[in-house]
Amino acid sequence: MKNIQQKLKQQEEIKQQVEDALKKLNSENLNLNNNIKLLSQCTEESEQAQKWFMLSAEQGNTYAQYNLGWLMQKGEVENASPYAARYYFELACKGGLEKACFALENQSPSNF
Repeated sequence: MKNIQQKLKQQEEIKQQVEDALKKLNSENLNLNNNIKLLSQCTEESEQAQKWFMLSAEQGNTYAQYNLGWLMQKGEVENASPYAARYYFELACKGGLEKACFALENQSPSNF
């Protein structure tokens, strides 16, 4: 009888472990789905940011020029080349933005 009780107790423990594992898995799936939604929203926001940086950069805003160069250098702008990033850094540097000049000095020569 004692042997049967031990086996029942073991089965109950295993059942609890399986239930706990399923809860954790469901929680992780929920987190994954939330992260996918956030990534999608960030992508849309990034595209909007690029649009506004581009418009502002074309009007001579040195901060927008620098930010656009930085996004291009990081590969965040579709079809952007290192040359385009350098172009916007140069515009911002000529406009007096010191960190753009620093970015130019520290740009990797392997990008060109």
